[in-house]
This record gives sequence, structure tokens and C-alpha cells, in this order.
Amino acid sequence: MGNLIDVSEMMIRSAMMRKETRTMFMREDYPERDDTNWLKHIVVKKERGQMDVYAIPIEFTYLRPEGND
Repeated sequence: MGNLIDVSEMMIRSAMMRKETRTMFMREDYPERDDTNWLKHIVVKKERGQMDVYAIPIEFTYLRPEGND
């Protein structure tokens, strides 16, 4: 049960970090997708009881997504 709570918290923290709507994380305060600013990996690490959330750029080696921005 503890692991389920940790994963749920990680999902919520990463969704709240994004200032956009993406897939199943619909936000009423940011209803649009924003690939220009938020096409990134969100990384969540838990060490010594503390969760750190940060974004890293995606490196496109073959194709870059088209369309939304």
C-alpha cells in the first residue's frame, strides 16, 4: 500500500508541475497542450523521504512530433 501511495503522489506532483494539459492530466487552469515549453521528461526521485521533481529536455534522435504548437 505504501508503494501505491508513493506512485500516486509522484504522478500528482509531476502533473502539477506542468503548466499545460497533457494526456490524462487535464488541467482546467491550463487547458491547452504546450509543446514549446513542456515537451520534456518529468523526473521524480524519492531519497530519504523527500521527493524531488524536475524536468529535463527530450533529445529527439529520429523524429520530432508535429502539430500541436
